Amino acid sequence: MAYSERELLARIVQCEAGGEGDNGMRAVASVVMNRVNVPDGEYARISQGRKY
Repeated sequence: MAYSERELLARIVQCEAGGEGDNGMRAVASVVMNRVNVPDGEYARISQGRKY
């Protein structure tokens, strides 16, 4: 079962900050998106199949 990127983000935000209200959920979404957008970050390495 594959999820869209939007669905995955929504699930992460709900899991991490579902009880924190809108500001808490926005903060979590912001952190996730910042990590995704770092060119040499953890998510870039994983998506390219590199371990380190």
